[in-house]
Amino acid sequence: MRAFLECRPAVIRDVATDAQVAGELRHAGIHAALSVPVELQGGPIGTVEVYSEAPRAWDDSEIGALQAYAGVVASLLAHAVADQVVATARQPAP
Repeated sequence: MRAFLECRPAVIRDVATDAQVAGELRHAGIHAALSVPVELQGGPIGTVEVYSEAPRAWDDSEIGALQAYAGVVASLLAHAVADQVVATARQPAP
């Protein structure tokens, strides 16, 4: 949620020490999380998240890789939206 609202990566190294983390993560056995926003047209439309079953320090290469993946997701979504716009424009008027 933080990554979406703040439009930047959210790094949780240990859910036990992060007061903002929902109890559902703890109950699911998740001990660390990394979340990055997927941005389209200048704003967040979702997030890509990875989890760990043990506390961990996410390094810059992992954050960068997840950001790159979120960029690919955004690009695919942008193409899908553009394809839909074109398909709609090609439909005959009623």
